[in-house]
Amino acid sequence: MDGNSSPAAASQWLRAVQTVSFFGRQLRRALGELAEPLGLSDTACLVLWACAEGPSEGQAQHELAPLVGVSPAQLSGLVEQLYSQGWLIPRRPAHDRRRQYWRLTPAGVELVDRLLEAVAARLTGPAILSPTDQSHLIAQLTDLSAALAPVAPQRRKEAA
Repeated sequence: MDGNSSPAAASQWLRAVQTVSFFGRQLRRALGELAEPLGLSDTACLVLWACAEGPSEGQAQHELAPLVGVSPAQLSGLVEQLYSQGWLIPRRPAHDRRRQYWRLTPAGVELVDRLLEAVAARLTGPAILSPTDQSHLIAQLTDLSAALAPVAPQRRKEAA
C-alpha cells in the first residue's frame, strides 16, 4: 500500500471534503446576504456574474449549471426568471439552434455592477488571505476540481 492509499490519507481526503463543503456553504450564505437587498438569490448572482464574465457571444446554458452548482432543470427555470425580470437575454446561434446562450441586458450589467460593489464593500475589512494567497488557493481548488471531474465516456463510433 503506497502513501497515497493509506487509511490516514483517506481520512485526510474526507476531512478536505468536509472542510471544502462547509466553506462552500459559508461562502454561499455570505453571498446570499449580499444578494438579498438586490432581490436575488446566491445562485442568481452566480448566474448573472458568470454571464458577465463569460464570452462576448454569451454564456452557454449547458455550461452554467455546473458552474453555479444546480441541475440543468433548476438552471432552466432560473434563467427564464432572470430573462423575465429583464436581466438576461437569450441567443440561439444559427449553426446550432439546440444551444442557448445568455448575455446580460444593460439592466443586468447595472445589477452585476451593484453586486460587485456590495461584495467589494464586504471585503474592506482585514484580509484573511493576501491577494497572492487567494489566487494560489483558487488555482489549487481549480486543479483539484479538474482532477476529480469525471471523464466523459467516449462515444463508440458506429459502423457506416
